[in-house]
Amino acid sequence: MLLTLRHSTTYSYEGVAAQIVQILRLTPRSHEAHRVLDWRVSRSDGGALPSYTDGLGNICHLSSVRGPADAVTITAEGRVETDDVQGVVSGAAEPLPPGYFLRTTPLSAADDVIADFARETIGARKDRTALYELMTAVHARISYVPGQSDVDTSASEAFAAGRGVCQDQAHIFIAAARALGIPARYAGGYVWPGEEASSSQDFASHAWAEAFTDDAGWVGFDPSNGVWTTTAHLRTAHGLDYRQAAPISGVWRGAGEEDMSVDGTIQAVESSQ
Repeated sequence: MLLTLRHSTTYSYEGVAAQIVQILRLTPRSHEAHRVLDWRVSRSDGGALPSYTDGLGNICHLSSVRGPADAVTITAEGRVETDDVQGVVSGAAEPLPPGYFLRTTPLSAADDVIADFARETIGARKDRTALYELMTAVHARISYVPGQSDVDTSASEAFAAGRGVCQDQAHIFIAAARALGIPARYAGGYVWPGEEASSSQDFASHAWAEAFTDDAGWVGFDPSNGVWTTTAHLRTAHGLDYRQAAPISGVWRGAGEEDMSVDGTIQAVESSQ
């Protein structure tokens, strides 16, 4: 499938900002499921965005705006051809061993309730089928309800509430997998909201999880939609949790409140291959 995407994020400031510094994790890398045909990240003022690869293997850009500035827009756009590999993440940049992704974080730590849920669901199994069952159980247990959580909501808080968004569902799956000794990580990017994806999602931005299985290595699981990752998914970053893989993170000074708005389109056509 050929995915064509354009995604703009605008940050507006109360008053003016003297300086805005942001890390942009908006660029996909080619691997077995993705062939990046062309991709560009730009800023509304045309400023330079030097790039680097972080310790996780994510392509990052650094944006630094010297004010006064009352707004800045970041745009990511390009084309990626995707293949159906049944969720398997093969040939991706993997600078760290799977064991690194057994580490817990405040957002992805499992409490006793999540650990019991994981054990009751799949026991000691660690193969791809078992993790699919775990993902299906999270999908059934946690309702997708926007506006009930935020970027600081932990897996345990979302699990207790029984609702959340894709970020929360991914954190719960990750916490449950790690409680069983299975390396798991947060993945972020985009999803085409077609027949394989729920219309409840935003136009493109999405989050899911990846787990290291005994029989297939890294596999992507999307608890929000109840599927493993498909040709509709476009992966741009991964990490221990949302904070390590956030599409844009940063700081500003010399202004009041920051307001964010997003706009964009994602289109898909069947590949000619």
